[in-house]
Amino acid sequence: MPHRILVPLDGSELAEHAVPWADELAAALQANVELLEVLPLTVDWAEQQTDRPGPATDDLQRARGLVTKAAHVEGISLHGSPAPVIVARAQASGATLVVLSSHGRSGLARAVMGSVAADVLRDSSVPVVIVPAETDAVPSAPRRVLVPLDISEYARTVLDWVGPLARELGWTLILCAVADLPPQPLVVQGAAIPLPTGHIHTPVEMATYLEGMAAGLQAQGFNTEIQVLLGEPGPAIAEKAVEWQAGLIAMSTHGRHGIERWALGSITEEVIQNARLPVLAFHPSED
Repeated sequence: MPHRILVPLDGSELAEHAVPWADELAAALQANVELLEVLPLTVDWAEQQTDRPGPATDDLQRARGLVTKAAHVEGISLHGSPAPVIVARAQASGATLVVLSSHGRSGLARAVMGSVAADVLRDSSVPVVIVPAETDAVPSAPRRVLVPLDISEYARTVLDWVGPLARELGWTLILCAVADLPPQPLVVQGAAIPLPTGHIHTPVEMATYLEGMAAGLQAQGFNTEIQVLLGEPGPAIAEKAVEWQAGLIAMSTHGRHGIERWALGSITEEVIQNARLPVLAFHPSED
């Protein structure tokens, strides 16, 4: 199936920050790009029609000029609430990827999570690439992709989507996992009292797990590396992605303990907030 990339816009320069990244991905995938400008639903427009695209605005025309490498580019303006419009358009247009900036019209004061991007991530059945507004990375198609994993089926589902792209584009997949640190004992009057804890996933255990995953992927012809981290997962993943020269972080929005652990608002949110390069978030089906 040919690739189609949807790029939501809101008329701001920060939103347009995602366009060159989408263009580079489109060039690598020989994909079409659709620029979607979501405009407020005014009373006059609502009285006329809400299910038809509006005329191309100057902002949309300017954004189209930033797309130079895609197989084809088109623009559309729709009125309504941003996140529902984006999610609906992604499905209706047959998009295979949504690429948007981590901030929109309200700028840096409006954090990515809890706003439009978070709502799109939560509701979209299409994978979403979040491009950080503050990054010194040059827009480019990735060659090395960091894939954070844990022992859950949810976390591994991202490979179902990333795998075909890695095969098609020759990506090296850097499989990484964050090992648990043993809890520090509670010191009371000079005595160390150990705190109760569940199973600790040691560095050796996580390395063994990643080696098994890598061996399976290598048998299928994929290029892989493995890395085990210690520390706070979100910041550690974001920091090491740059050190390991990854061009993209690809991860599921769920992890070790299902929805409670890697739901939006937890590790995925922390990675997106700390990352200096784009993050592809894949929202697996509850099935």
